[in-house]
Amino acid sequence: MVKLPFIDCNQRKARYFSLFSMVFLSTFYMSCYADDTEIYFNDKQTTIKPNVLFILDRSLSMDKDPEGKTIKKDENQDLKTISKLNLLKESFQLIFSDPTISGLRIGVMDYGSGKPNLAKEVIDVDGIDETRNIENLNQQINGDEITFEQPIWLSTDDGYQNKSTQNNWLDFTIGGLLITNTTTGRYFAYRFDNVLLKSKKDREDSGYTNSDYGVKSAKLSLNFYSAAASTTQRQLDVYIDPKVDSVYLRPRTKNDISSRFLAANNANNANLGSHKIQCAIESYRSGTYTCDVTKLVRTQLAKNDWQDGYAMTFIIVNSSYRANNPATARDGGSLSFKERGDQYQAKLIITANKNVIAKNKRTRKETLIDTAFALKTSGATYTNRAIFAASQYISNISGSRNPGPFHSDNAYSTSSKSISTASPLVAGCQLTHFILMSDGQPTNNYYATIRDYMGQKKSCSINGIEERYGDANERCGRALTNWLAQTSQSSFAGPNYIWTHTIGFGMVSDNDDEASDDVQFGPDSNPVKYLRDLASNGNGQFHTAKDIDGLVDAFKSIINEALSVNVSAVSGQVVTSSVDFLEQRREAFYSIYQSQLQDYWPGNLKGFKMVYNKEMVDGKLIEIPVLYSWNEGQKAINSDGQFKSGVDSAWSEGMGDGGNVKAGGVVAQLPEQDELPNRPLFTFVSGTQVAINSSANLSTKDLDLANDEDDVKKGLLDFMRGYVYQAGGSKSAAGKKIGDSIASGVSMISYGCAKSGNDITKCDFNDLNLVGLLASNDGVLRSYDLKTGKALYEFMPKEMLPIIKHLQKPVTLMEEIKDENNNLLSTKKVVKTYGLDGKVIIYHEPSKKENKDGFIRSGDKAYAFLAAGRGGGYIYAFDISYENRKMFKPMWTLTSTSSSFSNLGAAWSEPIVGKVDISGTVTPVVIFGAGNQDPHNKDHKGNGVYMVDAETGTIIWSGSNMTYSVPGGVTAYVDKDNNPDGLISDIFFGDLGGQIWRFHINNGQNISNLVKPAGNSNGVVARIGARYFYQKPVIYDLSNAQNETKNMISINIGSGYKEHPLVQNNQDRFYSLRFPKDYKSTDSIVTTESDLAELTLDTEGTTYVKNNQSIAKGFMVILDSQVGEKVISNAAVFSDRLVFNTYIPDNTFNPKTCIPNTGKQRSYSVNVVTGKNLLKDKYVETSISTIPNDVTVYCGSSFCSLVTGTNMLDGDSSKYEGRCENGVCEFPFTGSKPGGIYIKTGWTDLFSL
Repeated sequence: MVKLPFIDCNQRKARYFSLFSMVFLSTFYMSCYADDTEIYFNDKQTTIKPNVLFILDRSLSMDKDPEGKTIKKDENQDLKTISKLNLLKESFQLIFSDPTISGLRIGVMDYGSGKPNLAKEVIDVDGIDETRNIENLNQQINGDEITFEQPIWLSTDDGYQNKSTQNNWLDFTIGGLLITNTTTGRYFAYRFDNVLLKSKKDREDSGYTNSDYGVKSAKLSLNFYSAAASTTQRQLDVYIDPKVDSVYLRPRTKNDISSRFLAANNANNANLGSHKIQCAIESYRSGTYTCDVTKLVRTQLAKNDWQDGYAMTFIIVNSSYRANNPATARDGGSLSFKERGDQYQAKLIITANKNVIAKNKRTRKETLIDTAFALKTSGATYTNRAIFAASQYISNISGSRNPGPFHSDNAYSTSSKSISTASPLVAGCQLTHFILMSDGQPTNNYYATIRDYMGQKKSCSINGIEERYGDANERCGRALTNWLAQTSQSSFAGPNYIWTHTIGFGMVSDNDDEASDDVQFGPDSNPVKYLRDLASNGNGQFHTAKDIDGLVDAFKSIINEALSVNVSAVSGQVVTSSVDFLEQRREAFYSIYQSQLQDYWPGNLKGFKMVYNKEMVDGKLIEIPVLYSWNEGQKAINSDGQFKSGVDSAWSEGMGDGGNVKAGGVVAQLPEQDELPNRPLFTFVSGTQVAINSSANLSTKDLDLANDEDDVKKGLLDFMRGYVYQAGGSKSAAGKKIGDSIASGVSMISYGCAKSGNDITKCDFNDLNLVGLLASNDGVLRSYDLKTGKALYEFMPKEMLPIIKHLQKPVTLMEEIKDENNNLLSTKKVVKTYGLDGKVIIYHEPSKKENKDGFIRSGDKAYAFLAAGRGGGYIYAFDISYENRKMFKPMWTLTSTSSSFSNLGAAWSEPIVGKVDISGTVTPVVIFGAGNQDPHNKDHKGNGVYMVDAETGTIIWSGSNMTYSVPGGVTAYVDKDNNPDGLISDIFFGDLGGQIWRFHINNGQNISNLVKPAGNSNGVVARIGARYFYQKPVIYDLSNAQNETKNMISINIGSGYKEHPLVQNNQDRFYSLRFPKDYKSTDSIVTTESDLAELTLDTEGTTYVKNNQSIAKGFMVILDSQVGEKVISNAAVFSDRLVFNTYIPDNTFNPKTCIPNTGKQRSYSVNVVTGKNLLKDKYVETSISTIPNDVTVYCGSSFCSLVTGTNMLDGDSSKYEGRCENGVCEFPFTGSKPGGIYIKTGWTDLFSL
């Protein structure tokens, strides 16, 4: 056991910052624990605000309560049992009162029968954070005085209370509130919010101290007309609510208005200022009547705690009129409000000195609330027509000839002819989100119009497949949302797509079958499936809600996604996989994911075909890998490295899903609603397999919940199975999704070929029993049948169960810090939630030595190992032998809470698996670094290395308490010349202190003598200074090189601050070090930078060695410190070619692909023996939209290529050209493949990837 001093996390940060003069960063990066996902938070992404259009169902069934029951208007009901429409209004109030809802451009469209109504709130170019200042109001200026009209902003701000029932009746719909001749039985209230008059202090600061408080007059304006012949004069008693900032009027709240009246009357009687005036009107004369309320307004302004923007409420008693409604004749001389538009509403008309008028602090959010509160129920559920009309509003393409898209003002109506209904699209790459809320079954499919608009001839189809299922009234809806998600709706260069999200509100019954009530349906009924399909085909979310809390959560979840994904990029980021065979099959599988500002990142796994094209490059015929669609009909990758639109992946014929993370792939093969109960999703508790569902025998503690949150636990477990979250459990399927695999490509294993033959490379794919293993950050390890894409088994370790609550309710990862005026001061990144954040490592030992074809057969040993990475200090082992091929068998789990592994931090280090000889017994072992400092634990973690028995997890050896953490992988070296049995000879690894370590394995010795440090520095063979080594070293045997290096091995590794890749002015390097094969011959003097030759690569590709230095101990490439160049991915060496990628922070934006560039990647290629540059230029630079991939080797029949990124798979042979001198050309990325069928055996392979 190696024990050395420890340096903690803060020392690490301080040392780095002080050395590189980066003290300014210490105030920004508050913790040294972070991750490389910070590169995705691109400032350029946020310059284009996404559009969000609420499409709200106001059909007659919205008048019922969420259980479908008719509401009797005279009942004294609790707020939670009022109509779905009023709950919808309340939800808008809650959502847009939330200060975190910001940075969007939002509009509202409602629909019932007839044309959908765009309301008065179209999507505004400036977004919902725009303020409404005095100049936005009707006003007249006369010298130093301004007269302005203060309107009732919200329809909730007028209402009445029956004295007999003590209830408020706030019918916020036009045409809904009737006031009869009975004047003594009701109170009436009018609330004016956001009155723009300054506080006492602000008035005095402005130099105004007069006793009138700057208000020359204030009049309450009411519009009446004569409903019947009468000469009766009516007297109104007008009171003002004495509360300084009068609160909202609340429906179904006892004595809300009467209590305000009593408070006003008491204040008036107590001589606490004027709180009452009287106003006479003539009931026989139509027109506008104004009541002088100057005294009442001044009373409020005189109060010391009055602030600008506060609200005033006026209460009227002893009156007879109709409020907030269209005028209609009534019996017996009643008066009615005349409201045919905004000009007829009640107003507070104020004349004031300009020095007392305040600048508004509020935004357009209040208008959105107002729009919702103005909704009234009418007609049926014309869902398809609403989506179609909304799409014609969004499109900015002029003209009207089919096929679309095109803009139209005729597809919808508006409540105000004065508003502009121009397209809200302002630039390419701007994404639009439809949030469709409905409570019932659609009517009127609008079939032919939608079909023609999409340019489809006979029927509506999705990617060429006719839409045949579901109710007739649903036809074309699914096809339309799919078309909107894949077809640009603009004439801009960058695409503008529309994503459709759906919410079923109060429509899902608790019963499995369709409920008997005409407005509730079973979770598997056509109406529920229809909404789910609209979202699934439209790249959106699907939710159900039964109450206001569920509705608010659904709205916020979708809005958070709109904030997270605000560009119209279709192609997700790609994670390449390490290659299992040098003689490779042509099927290529990639995990893809979509980065976003929300905590939950969606992922997928897709299959394509690799074709090795023979191309003439620099006068020589070579093979280069080209990625094609699954059917090989077209190339899959464009020159930018993104998947082309319309390319089919495996299992998705005709879908054209390409790199779309939410479409096709294994996600599309996830279970449907009726299959969810049998979904193979399990965890293990005390050695017993437990299905993850609401009835699972799991405690609230297992999910990190309180003891009284059992219903929450049930809802979360069902959510994980694929249902919509609902406390107590759910029976309604949610949209299909899995988490991202940002740190993991797929690992493949094969259990045989159905037909005879033992050549894994030549078995027909349909006969091949091929399984893919993929770990995801939703905490689940899945095995997939790669013939069908269906999951065979899904395992969620018990330690991962607590993250479910974060997956269900993800937070925004970029927190905005604002001042009291809502001005943005700064942003702070929230650390993403991680689950199983690592790649599955496979160990296979055939039961018969002659079985070297790669198939796992009965009797073979086959294990899978997985480190949780940023998901925590956990390492898992599974038996994946032939007998367990359909259901993994957990073998053991190592955790940082175990005393034997107390030094284990976050398990960043990817395990390696191999064999050693312990006292004559060949034993499979797993070796891994102790990881990174765990941010949730104050103890020192990560500074060590472990070797454990692969079958039992028992610790064999550890090097612990090292000075620095070891987050990178350990690399094993096998001296094949002196070790024909393939046992591990040595292990190498780097740490965060710039040190390279080497330990020798004394095969055949007992455990005490098994591992010996090389050199005379306790295993440290190189000390490079203040460098961070997060990557594993790549070992290359120089046996076939020149004489002076034939007994040497090359250790290749780059430095870079992977936890904070955005830092600049860092001084990083790439090192190629040389050591004798024999550890005993290792020089006792530790290698330092001064021992290494410094390579200088000029722009013409020439290599210079500074001061003619010797490369006997290796060389280094100094990276560009001015632009923050660093290494944060693994290199590769093949056929003497050393290829590595570097990363440079950048925040440009690609307006063509709509992909925000996270930075630039530079790719280098040098001869590992001579240090000679093999490129035409110093490096190849490309813009990237992801973390640089590890360099990966792809092999055809004769050549192998070192691929630095997916952009090299587009078929452009010029990317493989090298530097030519005197007619001799170098190939920087291509080398001849070793002769014969050479199967990669994993950890022992010389060409370790």
